[in-house]
Amino acid sequence: MKRFSPLKTVRGRLLLLAVAIEMLMLTVMVANSLRLLHGAMASQARLQAEQMHPVLAAALTAPLAQRDYATVQAVTDESRASGGVTYIAVVDKTGNRISSSGWPKELDLPAPSTGSSLLDRGTSRYDVRLPIVYHNQLLGTLHFGLDLSQIIAARRTLFLQGVGIAGIEIVLSSIILFLLGYWITRRLKALTEASIQVSSGIFPPPLVPEGHDDVGELGTAFNTMARVISERVKELTDAKVAADQANRAKSEFLANMSHEIRTPMNGMLGMTELLLCENLTENQRELAETALRSGQFLLKILNDILDFSKIEAGKLELVKVEFDLMEMVDGAVGLFAEPAHRKGLKLLAHVEQDVPAIVEGDPTRVRQVLVNLIGNAVKFTESGEVVIHVSVAEKHPDTSSIRFEVKDTGIGIIPEAQKQIFDSFSQADSSTTRRFGGTGLGLTISRQLCEMMGGAIHVDSIPGKGSTFEFTLPLPVIRGASDSLRQTAPVDIPGRRVLIPDDNETDLTEAVTAGAPPTATPLEIDRRASEDTELEGKVLLVEDNPINQKVATHMLAALGLTVDAVANGEDALAALAKKSYGLVLMDCQMPVLDGYETTRRIRKQEESSVRSEAINHIPVIALTAHAMDGDRRLCLSAGMDDYLSKPFKRNQLREVLGRWLPGRKTSETEGLNIDPVSAKYPCSQTQLPALDMDDALKRLGGDEQLLASLFSRFLQQFQNSASSVSEDFRCGNIEKAIHGVHSLKGAAGNLSAAATSEAAGKLESELCKGNLPAAEVLLSELESRLESALALMKQYLRVQEASPDSAAATKTDRLPAPHDRSPRFASNPGMTAPTGALAAGALSPAEQKQLGKLLDDIGGYLREHDPVGAEEVLGELVKALAENGCDASLAQISRSLDDYDFDRALTEIKGLTEKIGVVRTWQ
Repeated sequence: MKRFSPLKTVRGRLLLLAVAIEMLMLTVMVANSLRLLHGAMASQARLQAEQMHPVLAAALTAPLAQRDYATVQAVTDESRASGGVTYIAVVDKTGNRISSSGWPKELDLPAPSTGSSLLDRGTSRYDVRLPIVYHNQLLGTLHFGLDLSQIIAARRTLFLQGVGIAGIEIVLSSIILFLLGYWITRRLKALTEASIQVSSGIFPPPLVPEGHDDVGELGTAFNTMARVISERVKELTDAKVAADQANRAKSEFLANMSHEIRTPMNGMLGMTELLLCENLTENQRELAETALRSGQFLLKILNDILDFSKIEAGKLELVKVEFDLMEMVDGAVGLFAEPAHRKGLKLLAHVEQDVPAIVEGDPTRVRQVLVNLIGNAVKFTESGEVVIHVSVAEKHPDTSSIRFEVKDTGIGIIPEAQKQIFDSFSQADSSTTRRFGGTGLGLTISRQLCEMMGGAIHVDSIPGKGSTFEFTLPLPVIRGASDSLRQTAPVDIPGRRVLIPDDNETDLTEAVTAGAPPTATPLEIDRRASEDTELEGKVLLVEDNPINQKVATHMLAALGLTVDAVANGEDALAALAKKSYGLVLMDCQMPVLDGYETTRRIRKQEESSVRSEAINHIPVIALTAHAMDGDRRLCLSAGMDDYLSKPFKRNQLREVLGRWLPGRKTSETEGLNIDPVSAKYPCSQTQLPALDMDDALKRLGGDEQLLASLFSRFLQQFQNSASSVSEDFRCGNIEKAIHGVHSLKGAAGNLSAAATSEAAGKLESELCKGNLPAAEVLLSELESRLESALALMKQYLRVQEASPDSAAATKTDRLPAPHDRSPRFASNPGMTAPTGALAAGALSPAEQKQLGKLLDDIGGYLREHDPVGAEEVLGELVKALAENGCDASLAQISRSLDDYDFDRALTEIKGLTEKIGVVRTWQ
C-alpha cells in the first residue's frame, strides 16, 4: 500500500510553510513583548523601592542617632509585618548588623539586585541596599527585599495568555490556509486523476472543472486536449483493427496462394521426376531436366516469398535443438557439389578443429542461411573456386560464437550496391539486361534470420575479384558431446563426395576405396540404408487432386509399396473398415471430409477398440500444400504422426515413410561392415539426442523387450501430452498444466528422453514462477522435443515388432499395460477388508521385517523416479499382502505408476505403511 505523505502535496507544503512563517513571527512578537514586560517590571520594582526608602529611613533615623537599637529592631519588625517586603536589616556605619527581621543572622546579606538581573535568578524578591543619612551624616545602611510574587504571577499570566492567543491564531490560520489550499488544489487533484487515467489508456477521461481563473483555464485546456487525444486514440484503434484484419487476410492469402501454387507444382515436379526415370532420348531428357530445374527454381522463389512474409509478420518461430554442426555443413555443401562441377568450379570447405561438434540452435535456419550464401557464390562465379570456412570467433564458458565464411572468385559487388545488398528486393544488378535471375529476397531473409538468432552478417567484395560473405552466430555448446565424427578417418563411399576436415586445408574430395569393405559411420548408415532399402507394406493414399494422386501413386509404387487411392475422408474411413493398411498418406484439405477430421475419427476408433487387445495404431502422414507456421502443429494436434509438405521429391517421401514402414535391404548393402546394433536401432546413435537408447537399455540391464513395453506405455499416456498442456495453458488452468508437465518430465527422464525431460523441466519452472510469456515460448520447444522422442520410440517399437523373437518372450506379465493391470489387484469376494490399521500381532516379526524392506525399496525407487524397480517391488508387495485386504491401496499405487506420478505413489505408500503398522526407515 502506498503511504500518504503530506509533504508530497502542494497543499501540504504551502500549509507547512505558512505555519512555519507564522510561528516564527509570533515567537519574535512574544519574545519582544516579554522583553518590554521585563523592563516595565524592573522599573516598577525600582520605583517601589524608592518609595519605601524615605519612609523606613525617617522611622529609623532617630533611633540610630540615639543608638536605640531596640527601637530600631521594633521598627524593622513592624515594617516587615506590614507587608510588601520579605526581609529588613539595618547595618550601622561601622558595618555591624544592629537589626534584622526575616533574614537569618548567621547568613550574609545579599547583594543588591540590578535591572538586568531582575527576575532572572529564579527568585521572587528584589534586593535593595540604600544609605540612612541625617544632615549629610551617614548613620547606617538599610537592606530590604521587595516581595515580587504578585509581579511574577502577573507576568506568568500575561505569558500564558500570549501563548494561548498565538496558538489560537496559528490554528485558525492553519484552518483558513487549509481551506484556501483545498479550494485551490482540489481542481488540480481532479486534473491529476484525469491525467493518470489518460496515461493508463482510459479514454475518454472524466471532465475536470473549468473556470476563468488560472486553474480553471488549465482545466479547459486539459479537457480540450483529452478530447483530441480520445479522437486520435479511437482513430488509431480503428486503424489497428483494420491492420490486424488486413494482416490476417494477408496470412490467409499467403496460405491459400501456397496451396494453390504448390498443388499444381507437385504434379509438375512429380511427373517430371517420374519421367526422368523412364528411358528417354538425350533430347527428351534434356528437356525434362530443364523443366524440372525451372520448377525447382519457381519453388525456391515461392519459399523465399513465404519466408519473407512470415518474418515480416512476426510469425516465423525458431526452434532450439541439439544438432551436429559438421553434419549440417556437410549437407549444405553437398547440395552444390554437382552444380559446381558442371561449371568447373572447385568447391572447398574447411572446418577448424576447435569448432564444437554438437551445438544447440535451429539447424534448419542456420542451414538455410549457409545454403543461400553458397548458392549465390556458385551462381555468380564463372571460374575459380568457392570456399566455405567455419571457425570459432569467440569462446565463452557455455557458448561459442561460430563464424561462417563463404568466399568466391566471382564477379564481385560494387561498393554502392554493398550498402543495400541486404535490403528487401535489392540486387547488385537490377537492370533489365541483368544476367542472373532471382527475387532479391535471399540475402534479406538471411540477414533477418541471423538477427533473429542473435548474430550478424556482412559482405566484403572487390568488383571483378570476388566476394566474401560472413555471418556469425552465438550457439550454446553441448558439453561432453562426442567428437568422433570429426576425428575418425574419412568415410569411403563409392560415388559420393564427403567432407574431410584437416588442420590446414579442407576439401570436398572424391573418396576411393581399395579392397577391404568400407566401414560406415552412423550418419552414412542412415543415408545408405534409406537409399538401399525397399519399403514394404500397403499404403492408403487420401488425395482429392487427380494429378497429385497420380504422382504420389507412381512414387509409392516405385518404392515397392502397394497403393490404394481415395479422394476424400469418408472414402478413406470406408477403405480402412474393409482392409488393413500399414500407413495412411492424408491430404489435409479435401471436400466432403478433410484430413484433420478424418484423422480424429481414425484415432477415436482406435481408442474405442477392445482394451484387452493391442491397439493397432495406424501411422497417418499429413500431406499439405500449406507452408505457414502452425500447420505442422495443427496436423500433430489432430492425431497425425508426421508431416510432408507438397511438392515433395521421391527421396523426401522415402525418408518420411522409412520412419514408419518396415523395409527390406537390397543386395547393394551386403558388402558394408555395419554394426548390427546401429543398423537395428538407428535411433540409438549420438546424432539423435532426443532419445538416448544406449542409456535406456543400460538402465534396464539390456532388456529390449522391457524397454519396448515402457515405450508402448509412454506412447499411450503421453502421445498428446504437449497438446493437453498447451490447452490447459490457453484456458488458464495453470495448476493442471504444471501437473501434466511434471508427470511428463519424470517419465521422459526415466526413459532417457533427456531433451524432452529438460524442456518439460524448464516449462514447469516458468509456470511455477508465473512467467507466462516465457512459458508460451517453451511450449513449442516441448512439443518439438516430445515429437522427436515419440518418433524414435515408435521406430524402436517397429524394429521390435519386426524382430522374429519379439512375440516369443514379452514382458507383459512383469510389466502389464495400464488397462490390463486391474485384475491383478481384484479383491477376494469372500474376504472382508479390515478397517483401520492392521493389528500389530497380525504380522509375524519376519513378515514385518520383509514388508519393511519392500516398503523401503519401493520408496527409494519412487524417490529416484525409477518405474521399473518400483514395478518389481510392487509385485512382491502384492504377493506379501495378498491376504491383508490392501488391494485398493495397491491398485491406487499401480495407477500412480501408470501416470508416472511418483509423488502421489509415495503418498500412497506412506498411507499403506501406516495402515499395516510397519515402521519405515524412510520419510
